[in-house]
Amino acid sequence: MRPGELSEAAVFSFYATKNLTSGDGGAVATRDAHVAERLGRLRNHGVSKAATDRHGSTYRHWDLVELGYKANLTDLDAALLRPQLKLVEEKRARREQIARRYESLLRERVAEIRSPAPTVHGVPWFVEPRGRSSHHLFTIHTWPEERDAMLAKLGERGIGTAVNYRAIHLLTYLAESLGVPRGALPVAEEIGDRTISLPMYPTLADQDQDRVVDAVATAWAELAARRG
Repeated sequence: MRPGELSEAAVFSFYATKNLTSGDGGAVATRDAHVAERLGRLRNHGVSKAATDRHGSTYRHWDLVELGYKANLTDLDAALLRPQLKLVEEKRARREQIARRYESLLRERVAEIRSPAPTVHGVPWFVEPRGRSSHHLFTIHTWPEERDAMLAKLGERGIGTAVNYRAIHLLTYLAESLGVPRGALPVAEEIGDRTISLPMYPTLADQDQDRVVDAVATAWAELAARRG
């Protein structure tokens, strides 16, 4: 079963880094006609009739029936998205190949990375497959106190990395608003403190992936030596 089939409504992002993208924007899928109707209204300021519904043989008046937003996907965005739909599975399969190759290379080159933290509160370093992943990201875990040093070393070697995602209750605004202290959500906190996202996209060539793994192995060895 696919994510959009699991609930009454599902939200999809088309941001630039997503598997299906128009640069930005998103969509909601729903099987509920009433929800679809209201979402269609809310995305366009809350007016009762969109521009396409007002014009025809006879003009139809519109009304503002509730407070909405300006959040409709443009025709240009839709034109960028539609051709990608037929390539979704092909690109997902390629992402899976890249992920499996990462796992194999890293287990071979950086086997000791599993020794200091084979699990994070019971979560394996490589999450075991359940169903089929979209492989939107490929992440590794390092020592929390060395994570930023690892990011810096990879950056010095020209490897683009990111942190996806930090424990959001520790971000300044939410921490001040919610008052949830560090230690309240230990699994989210430890994963957020350890994780590094490596380059992952369907056109990633094997030689570039090898370069990423070489950089990870070298940086890890330097940090391990420093730790003693």
